[in-house]
Amino acid sequence: MISVVLIAVLIGIVLIFAVGIASLVFTIIGLVKAADGKVYRFPLCIRML
Repeated sequence: MISVVLIAVLIGIVLIFAVGIASLVFTIIGLVKAADGKVYRFPLCIRML
């Protein structure tokens, strides 16, 4: 039982870092596109309208 919890925690920690790095990279890409005057739509973003 404890091994399942530890696996979930370790995977969660790795995912937090991966999502944080991906967010930083996508933000930088968006900044570069905006500086060029182009419209940038973030990937994996759900459009509400």
